[in-house]
Amino acid sequence: MLTTSTRRSRILVLRALAVLTGLTALFGGAGTRPARAALPADFQDQTVTTGFSQPSGFAFLPDGRILVIEQKTANLRLVVNGALQASPALTVPSVNISGNERGLLGIAVDPAWPARPYVYVYYDRTPGNVNAVSRFTGSGDLTDGSSAALTFADRYDILTDIPDNASNHNGGTLRFGPDEMLYASLGEDADPCAAQDST
Repeated sequence: MLTTSTRRSRILVLRALAVLTGLTALFGGAGTRPARAALPADFQDQTVTTGFSQPSGFAFLPDGRILVIEQKTANLRLVVNGALQASPALTVPSVNISGNERGLLGIAVDPAWPARPYVYVYYDRTPGNVNAVSRFTGSGDLTDGSSAALTFADRYDILTDIPDNASNHNGGTLRFGPDEMLYASLGEDADPCAAQDST
């Protein structure tokens, strides 16, 4: 169970990463910012790190390191003690980056890390018009939150046939539920009438 201070720290990092990803650009043009709620007295709003190329998701390792994925480079980047590491921990192969919304879209860390040192990614895949969920195995330092010695390899494909007929509305969020099952948001592939169709 997370302590209150750990929860606060993670909330701060989440807020800072949301700013880094440029989410404010979604709500206003150049020079405008959406109104922000005031932070509680014991919180701080600060940038954790910069230097990403179109970040589209992130996940925490239990030791506090952060994994950030970049949509169009297909890179999985490692943040250690607030510092973005120069080399990617992984470049996901066969990612389709055509169209505005395709690319590397989601990431989740196995809830049993480091006993199961796996990260899962959701992405638009080439060749073909499909979305996929794949698992990669971590190696190097799996438990030291101050170590940058962590890489991922050994792809294991879990889903490889999620339809991707349109270059937008492909979903992509990955999360583990309290039941430790992996859930993926699929989107409606630019067909609004199909959003409620479970087939």
